[in-house]
Amino acid sequence: MRFTKSMFRGNKDRTRVGVIAGFTLIELLVVIAIIGVLVGLLLPAVQTAREAARRSSCSNNMKQLQLAVLNFESTNKRLPEQSRSELMYDLRGTSGNTQRFSFITLVLPMMEQQETYDGIIQQVSSNASFAPYTGHATTRTEIPMLKCASDQLASRRPNVNSDKGRTSYHINRGDVRIKWDDAWKRGPGCTGVAFWGNASRRAVRPIRMKDITDGTSNTICLGEVRVGGPGAQNTQWHGYGLTAAVNSNGKNPGICAGLVNSSGDYTGTAPSNSRFVGWNWADSKSLYTSFFTFAGPNYPRCGANAEEWGAVPASSYHPGGAMMTHVDGSVKFYNEDINAGNPNTNATKTLGAASVYGVIGALGSMNGGEATP
Repeated sequence: MRFTKSMFRGNKDRTRVGVIAGFTLIELLVVIAIIGVLVGLLLPAVQTAREAARRSSCSNNMKQLQLAVLNFESTNKRLPEQSRSELMYDLRGTSGNTQRFSFITLVLPMMEQQETYDGIIQQVSSNASFAPYTGHATTRTEIPMLKCASDQLASRRPNVNSDKGRTSYHINRGDVRIKWDDAWKRGPGCTGVAFWGNASRRAVRPIRMKDITDGTSNTICLGEVRVGGPGAQNTQWHGYGLTAAVNSNGKNPGICAGLVNSSGDYTGTAPSNSRFVGWNWADSKSLYTSFFTFAGPNYPRCGANAEEWGAVPASSYHPGGAMMTHVDGSVKFYNEDINAGNPNTNATKTLGAASVYGVIGALGSMNGGEATP
């Protein structure tokens, strides 16, 4: 057989091609490592983008709810009452617990929830045992506008005692902590009919725009509040501590912080059953639909028992703070390190007095006469 140079050249070329087409184990590991690094770099960006989208959605929800409040005011010449509303008084007087219907109940028609609103009015008018906490089909309604997408507990979960609709958004009762049915008017979320238990002393005193002497652009109206839940009630992140020490008007928020240990958990007992923060948008008791501006966002919260004397500041799962609306309709994000004065200072019920809780307290009071940013 005769050998030619071309024959050897072909074999050499084929050998070269085989080397180029293959991967060694080291090369494969290098490629995998590079892909891992790229994924590690991209994942935080993806999470940030998702949170930005959730925050934008939450801001839009709050904007729409604030517009519903303003539409109610435009129609009725008063802000929606947080408890003891004139409407409920006219429908059934002081019988039952109609005084406990929240501001959200009143603005349902402005939220495109006319059917739910009509169902509540029909029940109040005809059913003497109907109350916001009875778990009726109307109050079980889950309303998307009331849920922050960053709050996983804002939606009901199966196999959990949760027969009422939840809300991530509460109304501001001011910088001085009071009991849920107190007629004190320091923030936009106030009672309407005072002396509820004595019909002969009816005095309708809802909030009107003229009562907000600090200015609508300087007064917080709505705020985010993290929804509580079973299995997490002992943690500062979701929780709600219990202590009799908070059982009076003007008690300071430092009492709540005193219940939190070095691990961020509440000490002592905690709520059980279905009495968790934000678990009932129809109920005006403080932990369900109210908040106070006596502390910055994400400060610890507590009450005298599962439902009474709730000391609830704004809070959220957005990094570093929470969003709030002002009475003029604007939505702003407030950092959790905002000036809030001395948390161990008790406040007194004095109309026209400047807030003792710093910038956040001044923004939360509607008639404190403070100079606010």
